[in-house]
Amino acid sequence: MAVHNVLVIGKDSRAVRALERMLVHAGFHLKKKSPDVIFCLGGDGTYLYAERCYPGISKLLIRNKSICSKCPPSHHLPDSAVILDKLKKGQYHIEKHTKLEARVGKKRLLCSNDFMIRNKNLTQALRFTMYINNTRMPPCIGDGIVVATPFGSTAYFYAITKKHFTHGIGLAFNNGATPLRYKLLKDTDVVTIQIDREQAELAGDNNPRTIILKPGAVITIKKAPETAPFVTMRTNFVEKLFA
Repeated sequence: MAVHNVLVIGKDSRAVRALERMLVHAGFHLKKKSPDVIFCLGGDGTYLYAERCYPGISKLLIRNKSICSKCPPSHHLPDSAVILDKLKKGQYHIEKHTKLEARVGKKRLLCSNDFMIRNKNLTQALRFTMYINNTRMPPCIGDGIVVATPFGSTAYFYAITKKHFTHGIGLAFNNGATPLRYKLLKDTDVVTIQIDREQAELAGDNNPRTIILKPGAVITIKKAPETAPFVTMRTNFVEKLFA
């Protein structure tokens, strides 16, 4: 699909305005409502914010500073005119990345990177029981657990495990009392967690909306029907459109 309407999201207002001017000069229309593509100018947090506010709309990740681990540099980067021309002609690819959903009662959260369940009281270890497809796992004691997508496996999951993965769902145990540090699942698996002792908090990505979990709370996490679409060129992800 040819791109006509675009939106730029970023924390650096000067860089955002500069990119907006470039896009308008190239013939694009700036639209806040239902843009064809969103330019995420900044780092990982900018992308996660954009996906939360504009779910399902294709994102083009652009590194503004060296803070974006999700925007790997391209060694054969075409200049900005070529990139923008390809967008206008529809000569790009869409990669759809997995998202996860978490349900607690009637509440539902989505994440592109990961869900984090951790002890609300930092001086008290969290005790919880976990089931994978109705199979009960050994009791879990520790600071909590991270449930990550492949895209998010280079973030908190990697900080705990020093591993990353490309398929499925990853579980990383945060400061656990058992030898098990992580576990990789199929993307069709369903994870159910019951809080047994102490209060916990559930967070998804950098979403400020969290859910407080009291003893007895049950959280179900699985692959979501929604996906996170990315715009890619034949040369990998775009590193930047301007110096």
